[in-house]
Amino acid sequence: MTEIQQRITDEGESIRIKMVHTVHPFFVFQDKGFFLQEGKEYEGITNPHGAISGICPTNGKSLGVKPEEFVFLTAPLWVLDKWRKMGGLTGFSAKKLFEERMKDGS
Repeated sequence: MTEIQQRITDEGESIRIKMVHTVHPFFVFQDKGFFLQEGKEYEGITNPHGAISGICPTNGKSLGVKPEEFVFLTAPLWVLDKWRKMGGLTGFSAKKLFEERMKDGS
């Protein structure tokens, strides 16, 4: 487990994303069935810079996702703060969650 994944686990915060588009690995020789499907929800992880990857349930591997390929369902406040400044669906979902959490004081 990376340091950032451990920090998220220690803080009890998790990342959940919902795919807006189906995403396949860049490399065509990856495992069959390794993709994140449009309309489905997935656990996510992040690096210290806030880049997001979804966890593929068929093999447990992470697959990086780009803005506009997903929306946030839950995420730590620091991740939402980074993403809320972006436009489009991904930025809007982060901004909405960020504002709700700030209003609730959580």
